[in-house]
Amino acid sequence: MKPAILFIILCLSILNTSAQISSPEAKAAYLLAEESFEKGEMKTVLQYLEEATARLGASNAKILYMQIMAQRELANTDPTYLEKLDSTIRQFENAPDAKNFNEEKVLEVLKLKLKLKMELEKKQAEEKIEIKITEFLKTYGNPDWELGTSFPEFKSKFPKLFVDIFKKALLPAATSIGDIYPFLGVTKGLKSVTVNNNRITGYSESLFQHTGSESIVKGKIAFSDLLQQYRSHFELMPVTVINSPSHQLYQWIGTKRVVEIYFFSAEGFAGCDLSIRESSFNK
Repeated sequence: MKPAILFIILCLSILNTSAQISSPEAKAAYLLAEESFEKGEMKTVLQYLEEATARLGASNAKILYMQIMAQRELANTDPTYLEKLDSTIRQFENAPDAKNFNEEKVLEVLKLKLKLKMELEKKQAEEKIEIKITEFLKTYGNPDWELGTSFPEFKSKFPKLFVDIFKKALLPAATSIGDIYPFLGVTKGLKSVTVNNNRITGYSESLFQHTGSESIVKGKIAFSDLLQQYRSHFELMPVTVINSPSHQLYQWIGTKRVVEIYFFSAEGFAGCDLSIRESSFNK
């Protein structure tokens, strides 16, 4: 919900400021928080609400409600606010004056509480996966092209990768996740790197390619074995992105990185790629 709309709702639903905020200094701080909310300055809102609470000597439902709305907006772009929001909701529920607070707003907070529970569970799962990704890369990663590597340094280290079959400079494909440099003709090993701001933010490597009349059968068996191996490592099922007879794409999404395994096949051919990239570019 947009801050301006939230501000209007806030003002309409809580008409009596004096009833809950009697201290002149606290009232002034609260009014400044309202003005900051209307401007979309959520961190400033929290600062003024902290001042209002200090002047009162304790918080109340009115202050906590605005604090919840501000933290909700901040959490949309900064997940670290999710735990803070969860704590504020608990304070709101335990506030002595919460039982006399606007019923519609109380229900709004309770709905947010249920949604937040799911978001926190998702975040905790991603944190566990992120730890598993670190362990995974120790076994399956390659330090020569790890994420964050300087692209100019990588390019100077492997100059032959950036020349096509006509001995011309290899040009990247501009995509929503960055500039992708595809290394054509790779049957096993590094297949492409993704670059953002002169950093490698993703890479893909070919794990296998089979050709011939039995390629699809062999490929599916090999892919099934790899998928089971990765599932055992991460100790949970991946996110299914594509699942068709000829294409299968699965992801394990952490807080910072994504591991992706992709199977593809056509008549007389089957292959499998492993991709690692920063989760901020997982679009």
